[in-house]
Amino acid sequence: MRLSGNNGAARMGRVLGFLLAMASGLGPCRTVLAEPMQPAWSGMVAGAYIWDGLPEAQAERGSGAVARAAEILAENGLRGIRLIVNRQQLKGFGIDTRRCGASPETDCFLADPGFRKAIANPAFSVVAITLHEVALSGWKMADPAQLAQHEAASLREFRRFLAALLPILKDQPGKTIIIANREGDHSIYCGATARFLQDAQFRTSCLGETGAGRSGRLDARRDALIRWYRGRQREIEAFRAAHGLENRLLHAVEFNTVHRMSDFEQRIGLDLPQTLFDIVPQVKPDLCSYSAYSSFNNGYSFREDLATIRAHCGTAAIILGELGFSSQGRSEEKLGELYRKAIADARAGGVRAIFFWQGFESRAAGKEYGLFRRDGVPFHWHLLRPAL
Repeated sequence: MRLSGNNGAARMGRVLGFLLAMASGLGPCRTVLAEPMQPAWSGMVAGAYIWDGLPEAQAERGSGAVARAAEILAENGLRGIRLIVNRQQLKGFGIDTRRCGASPETDCFLADPGFRKAIANPAFSVVAITLHEVALSGWKMADPAQLAQHEAASLREFRRFLAALLPILKDQPGKTIIIANREGDHSIYCGATARFLQDAQFRTSCLGETGAGRSGRLDARRDALIRWYRGRQREIEAFRAAHGLENRLLHAVEFNTVHRMSDFEQRIGLDLPQTLFDIVPQVKPDLCSYSAYSSFNNGYSFREDLATIRAHCGTAAIILGELGFSSQGRSEEKLGELYRKAIADARAGGVRAIFFWQGFESRAAGKEYGLFRRDGVPFHWHLLRPAL
């Protein structure tokens, strides 16, 4: 639990409520979250994120490469895959989005044969989809004015996307589909959490006017996000009830900071909103998704971060929406050690699924990641496979 900024009394009340619940035998889930939906799958599922790396041994780049990427993951025993659905990323894959018209919506992308084939691959028991509706592209879901203007269109688009997934869910009763966002703390901090922490000029612009230890602008972004997430949660609950999907269609709220931002807010004397502490308890999502770089790149304890996540997510299952290590400047021995320890800590912390960043060799941000090379030969995969 965090105590920081000038709102210490409110935070102390939160801590005392948590401790009283523990003492009475109710457990943290009674004060933090109601009883959420539990996943249908068993064990800890290992998967990979397909973001910008794809196999290049294809006759032509396009949705066929996405389908082939899924096949390679499946052939190597991975039971999960995570895919990004937005216009920019699909164009990067080489998928022709012009067929969707000048103003495409996300359900149209599911009509692409190769992309749909990747989702429908029967080897995957868990498919996570990073979905930001076209109606709220970028980080508009955290902009109160944009959300108010486009909320109705966004929800209509979201319903159509769920409807387009229904045939896959009906055809494969053993498959669970997760609808997630990308790293929600970026949405709060004007699109760039790390830049907010490191760049004083950017931070000042993002904060706007501050008073009483708070930023009204950031609080407004937090409230917009709560509204957006709640809309998704309601739609998913209604959809799975209407179609008898039980716990096979789940909503994950993703966050990308735990203790790092809490420590930072104490240094600058402001009470800053965070997805885990201030949004998850208000939304009560089916799943908590942690993009876990902050635990490894900033001197924190992954196990301690997982314990904090568990305390605030109650009985909601925890997944790792992103976990990966750059091979830049690291020996294979060191990389293998990092993966082994992270996987062991995740298993000890009750993590239900891990999506490794990325499926295929990528030099995003100048760093080398990937379970497989672009020719399909194992890259990091052979180092982490023994730990699964």
